[in-house]
Amino acid sequence: VAIVVALVPDWGKSGSTTTSSLASDGLPDNGTNGEHNGNSSSTGSTKSESEAPLAGEEPTFFESSEGPFEFKIPLLSSNVTETYRSVEEARHDIEQLARLIVNRQILQGMENDDWFGPPIAATTSEVAADSTANGDKGQSESASSAFAGTDDFETYQQEAGVVRSDYVKSNGVHVFAAVQDRILVWDVQGNLRKTVTMPPLNLTNGGKPPLPVEPLPIAEAKSSIWWNPKPYIQGMLLSPDGARLTVIVGGYGGEYTAKEKTIPIIYELKGTRVIVYDIGDDGILTEVSRTDIDGNHLNSYSVENNVHIVTKAGLNTWEHLVSPIQRWSQEFYGMTAEEYKVAATVKAQALIPDFVQKVLDLVTVDGQIILSHLAVFADSISADEQTSIQAFGGDVANSLTQVYSFDMSKASTISDLSLSKRATLQPGY
Repeated sequence: VAIVVALVPDWGKSGSTTTSSLASDGLPDNGTNGEHNGNSSSTGSTKSESEAPLAGEEPTFFESSEGPFEFKIPLLSSNVTETYRSVEEARHDIEQLARLIVNRQILQGMENDDWFGPPIAATTSEVAADSTANGDKGQSESASSAFAGTDDFETYQQEAGVVRSDYVKSNGVHVFAAVQDRILVWDVQGNLRKTVTMPPLNLTNGGKPPLPVEPLPIAEAKSSIWWNPKPYIQGMLLSPDGARLTVIVGGYGGEYTAKEKTIPIIYELKGTRVIVYDIGDDGILTEVSRTDIDGNHLNSYSVENNVHIVTKAGLNTWEHLVSPIQRWSQEFYGMTAEEYKVAATVKAQALIPDFVQKVLDLVTVDGQIILSHLAVFADSISADEQTSIQAFGGDVANSLTQVYSFDMSKASTISDLSLSKRATLQPGY
């Protein structure tokens, strides 16, 4: 519920980071300023903070001083519905998230001494015991008269005035049905009048994988199946006057990832395309505007001409934070747990600022932060050590959910679609 409240639009309307230094034990001084009391904690705390709590609330945090990086992230509170007031305020919380992720990974890596630590001479009985243990281990397009006598073409509304996207829409004159990457246009007598195909994906080599260096044997070549991705319509929304159709299409993200020089901070970069069409008297669809937005489509709604599209993108913590400090990396191989801890901590120190800045760039529009306050949800924490917060995103913020809003009546071919958006980091993919 909190997530929905944080992002739900008005339906009718379209702390600075200091550089860490190395302490005498070779690990970074993470700016704890004497707060470290030597006791590990991964539960809520009511320690006072420099920021005043909201009226009637005690500041409560998910925090830990165990491991090389301390972190402190607020638990769910009423300000989760508010965006950050400044870039520095958002930077502080995103850095705390990054600290949690790398801290968990380093502590986890330290437990793998038997696999990746210094070689240990094994006795004959141990080798024999180990060997024994290992040994056990379409739809139809035909015309019909199905619409005869039908006079209600509205999409079911769960809330009065809020129309949900669907695969079939009608303005009372024509019926528009989405089938994979096509829109089939019928008249209300059931005659198929037009088929509109979504723009093909513009991928290198026609969307096919690279050819092998050596020719395949004839039999193998004949059985090979080329990868040939296509766009897929996720939903459609109709303007109140029946004159415009907004189509939400997935699958175009590959066009962008193929061009990126660096690894994107999210997995579904520009994963959704929004196309607005004019509907002619004869049912012909004429493209008015085309805009690509981040994330995979989750749902979309319209209120009059105002369209609200919800997307979700996975946060790429693996390549930006976790993978470089994996214990199995060649640079850490053969180190003791403590040696790995020091080396991985130094490396993580260099990774965190870049990760934080990339996330900030993603959630900053015209100098304003569009991100709601980061918070740990209660069901993200478990007292069971085996199911506690995981390393990839800590189950605190694995993904970015966004709401894009625009007025479809103002879409124009002479300018980009004017979009407003809000975002929140949350657990789950």
